[in-house]
Amino acid sequence: MSINNVFVDIVDLHPSRIAVYDENGNFFYANGNYTKAYGIDLSEKENLNFDKIKPYDITFEYIKSQLAISKSFSMQKLEDSVLFESLFFYTTSKYLIHISSNITTLKDTDKKIYYHANYDSLTTIPNRAYFKKQLKSILQESSQNGSKIALLFIDIDKFKEVNDTYGHDVGDKMLVTIAKRLLNSVREDDTVARIGGDEFVLIAKDIKSIEIVEQLARKLQRKIREPLEIDTHIFNVTLSIGIAIYPQHGTTRQELLKNADIAMYEVKKTKRDDFRIYDKSMSSEAATKLSMKADIRRALEKNEFVMHYQPVIDFKTNSIVGAEAFVRWHHSKRGILEPSEFLELVLSGDMDKEFNCMVVSKVLNDLVIMNKTFLNKKLVVSVNISKNQFFNPTFSSNVSEASKSYSIDKSQIEFKIVENQIMKNSSVAKENIETLHLMGFKIALDDFGVEHSSLNNLKNFKVDKLKIDRSFIKNIAQDENDLNIVKSIVNTAKLFNLKVQAEGIETQKQYMELKKIGCDFSQGFYHSSALSMDDFIDYFNRA
Repeated sequence: MSINNVFVDIVDLHPSRIAVYDENGNFFYANGNYTKAYGIDLSEKENLNFDKIKPYDITFEYIKSQLAISKSFSMQKLEDSVLFESLFFYTTSKYLIHISSNITTLKDTDKKIYYHANYDSLTTIPNRAYFKKQLKSILQESSQNGSKIALLFIDIDKFKEVNDTYGHDVGDKMLVTIAKRLLNSVREDDTVARIGGDEFVLIAKDIKSIEIVEQLARKLQRKIREPLEIDTHIFNVTLSIGIAIYPQHGTTRQELLKNADIAMYEVKKTKRDDFRIYDKSMSSEAATKLSMKADIRRALEKNEFVMHYQPVIDFKTNSIVGAEAFVRWHHSKRGILEPSEFLELVLSGDMDKEFNCMVVSKVLNDLVIMNKTFLNKKLVVSVNISKNQFFNPTFSSNVSEASKSYSIDKSQIEFKIVENQIMKNSSVAKENIETLHLMGFKIALDDFGVEHSSLNNLKNFKVDKLKIDRSFIKNIAQDENDLNIVKSIVNTAKLFNLKVQAEGIETQKQYMELKKIGCDFSQGFYHSSALSMDDFIDYFNRA
């Protein structure tokens, strides 16, 4: 078989429609799909030409005119809901090649990619990326025609409490309903987008007066205040809205968004369920907060967060058996920052998930280093996870996915949860705990005994360890009530075959008393503060 025959066989089996015409448009060759699509009878091919076959509503002369301008020419045609794209080009020997391909799937894929890049998967309204592009385009248009724009920064009041109390599923349904109500309250030319957890923005074009903007804000608030029923629960939702007007409150996207956010923050500070229009007299506190949020975003991108580790000691062997991980921020200008200086901002915004994923990944990475450094000594590292994420139904699967990249024993990771938090959304928490347990991770119940404690929690939730809050440890050597509470916690733990860890130990008296009671593990400044990775390794080697 000659190479030409092989080539013809390959072309004939190709899914595209392929044909060859001479320089005058006379038919020369077509594969099976081409002849079938255009009804070509090969026995009459000597009498056929492009204009007679007419695969498109164009003439051969038109194609030649296009190819005189460029090396190739393409066009699209819809055939029974299937989109075909035709490509025309000359070979070196002046034969015209026509290739027609079904691009419906490709177009559908392009649409899906565009959708996921520009629309929020939960609410189906535009996302932050779309908002940025849209506002930039509208600003350019307004700068040319002199029209005004209103940017409304919309935040759902007390949404975090809904998530914590009723769970993410209810919270998600609330977001979907609110997005629909916002869309139904604005003009067709206005843009509503979700740019973060419970944060929405509205771009209102061609604003004639401040009064119109105020009317719009009141309309949104009235619509959202209507009772909202989700899974038999009735909610009365309110909004805090900050407003910035182009051009007096800013001429760039960044300025308008920042100033609308500052105005919204002013509402949050006072009474919520209201709106404010930005003015320069608004407090610098809001500007500082926004600047800090921007710094946190940059810090996540630049990998400025690191983990410090406070040793955990076994009372019986007096050896290091683990550590608790604490995050620190190596701020480029302010030095090392404690969580108290930034964590609230992280957890209250839309960076919560990304931040927690970062913490888990860093701990996993550090554990790999510890295992290599300490050889056969496998330490257990306790990780603090925000309650928002722990009540997220996808949390356990996210952790599982992250751990696949690291060769560690999952039992070396211990997740801390607070007892009063899990009771607010016990079904989701229980599912996450059980899933993590099945995967091999450990669970510690933190601050046990601080609030109302239920033995049912210990029975229903698969935990490995109870952590006694430092408030009971502080005066244990002097206060008999605290001593008896700790004894009760230790005895309760033994009933359920759980380990007990005392936190916040600062003196030898506290240490000895807890050892006598029968606690398993010790943690606190009595042993060491939280140490950088290098210092923790040095501490371990000296112990």
